[in-house]
Amino acid sequence: MSRVLDALAAETALGPDSIMLDVGAGLGRPLMHALVSHNIKRAVGIELDDVKVAKARALVRYIDRKNRIDGRQLAPCIDYVCSDIADAKAVHTDDVTPCYSFWEGLRPDAKEAFGRLVQKSDAVQGVAVVQPAVRGESPEQCMHGWGFGSLVLVNTFAVSMAGSGRKMTAYIFRRDSCVLTPSPRTLPLEE
Repeated sequence: MSRVLDALAAETALGPDSIMLDVGAGLGRPLMHALVSHNIKRAVGIELDDVKVAKARALVRYIDRKNRIDGRQLAPCIDYVCSDIADAKAVHTDDVTPCYSFWEGLRPDAKEAFGRLVQKSDAVQGVAVVQPAVRGESPEQCMHGWGFGSLVLVNTFAVSMAGSGRKMTAYIFRRDSCVLTPSPRTLPLEE
């Protein structure tokens, strides 16, 4: 997750003014990581599974009670929405600057709903997805097909999942209108 967040920081200005959205947030660890490592302003996680949402909220309360994060309280900075991403009313992206998702776990209709959210938001500057390597079409074409609009692939690299050690690929995209450098820096896609 550190590499993904560092890439978002370098390519989309993830930082203290950022509000990050995690689609399919699970237990919310990427959001907590972003709050601590990049001192982001707020974090919003959307998760369909109410048990995971309850566990994520409990974990934040536990961390805050034990004051485990250098004095910073996480609860005031993090929201978990228990909803289907397809219910666009549940998620407001007006202020969200970067988005993240462990892409493999999302249903096709959820990917399309995520794309619509990004497409309608003027604030979203970048999107990071982690999944097995894209095959057949370019990552930009893939994201465009899911309704994300014009995204530029600015970085891609291999990552290993914590716990399982599964090999995945992280794809970092920037909104076409937010291009900061003339040429994207990419690494070859995994075979």
